[in-house]
Amino acid sequence: MAGAILKPMPTAIPDRFRLEMRLGRDDDVEEWLATDTSLDRPVLVRTLGPESSPSRRKQFVETVGAIASVTHPNLARVFAVGEVPGGCYAILEYAGGSTLADHLNAGRGIDLAEFLPNAAGLAGAVAALHQAGLAHGAIDPSAVTYSLNHPAKLGAFGRIPRTDMTGDVIALGRTLEMALTVSPPGGPPPSERIDGLSPVIDGILRGAQRGEYTAADMEKAFTAAPTPREPAPEPRAASRRLIYAAAALLLLAAGLVALGYFLSEPATPVLPGATTTTLEP
Repeated sequence: MAGAILKPMPTAIPDRFRLEMRLGRDDDVEEWLATDTSLDRPVLVRTLGPESSPSRRKQFVETVGAIASVTHPNLARVFAVGEVPGGCYAILEYAGGSTLADHLNAGRGIDLAEFLPNAAGLAGAVAALHQAGLAHGAIDPSAVTYSLNHPAKLGAFGRIPRTDMTGDVIALGRTLEMALTVSPPGGPPPSERIDGLSPVIDGILRGAQRGEYTAADMEKAFTAAPTPREPAPEPRAASRRLIYAAAALLLLAAGLVALGYFLSEPATPVLPGATTTTLEP
């Protein structure tokens, strides 16, 4: 029918995983929310369809399959990966929440109090990949899932690789600076824009972006960095109104005291003027 919107057909995957909802497209990879019916848990399904080349599907399966052997608290887990006729798939941990790119688009970054643990954790996740001889190859804010009070997780495995291990560290440094400043990297140092942030963190972020750190060195540096100090909250409008009301009451009380003092002063007596009476004879 003219004008109809054609929805992409999902790649066939094992029956154990029931597709629930299409989440979108990550480069050339389709993403779906699904349910693992054997364990009754949500999972993330990433697929390549028949439009992808055999070499691309081979690269996807080999890369994600290798990452499946690496475990880290800040690395999304890989549960399954395989090829099917006309495509391939990977089943990953569904961390929920939103990507860091979603947060940045909404004008938010990583909460200041949670920045250092997540920065060190993500650097540790990249270090775990590198120790296994693997590069992520395409780190950016959309590859990181983050929600408040939960560890940030690096995912988006199987993307077309753009960088090597050194590029991973540079890209992570850029991503973390954006997570702090909610703006592209390269402007004034973050500590000059964020109250309570140590210049030490500037040095780590900018050093990583210059290729001066390995991922393991970056993790150690963030772990040892001074904890950011939360700025003192400004008084709320209601609090300010209470302050103004208290000040007005103090002024009123001072006025009443002054008036009472004035009224309690003894009055000076007024003597009548002398009068002369003349008696007629």
